[in-house]
Amino acid sequence: MKQGLGTQLRHLIELLDGDVAQAYADAGLDYRPRYTPVMRVLQQHGSAPIGRIAEV
Repeated sequence: MKQGLGTQLRHLIELLDGDVAQAYADAGLDYRPRYTPVMRVLQQHGSAPIGRIAEV
């Protein structure tokens, strides 16, 4: 059965996330790249409720 585009993209993101996380770990950084969008919102807006983070 052929996977849908959404499933394929989700798998690609999981692979990328794992590899990027490993690159950060290899560089001695304790950071999960999947949190980058949240961190960008917090950097721009300061503390924000979860609804605002999701909205942005």
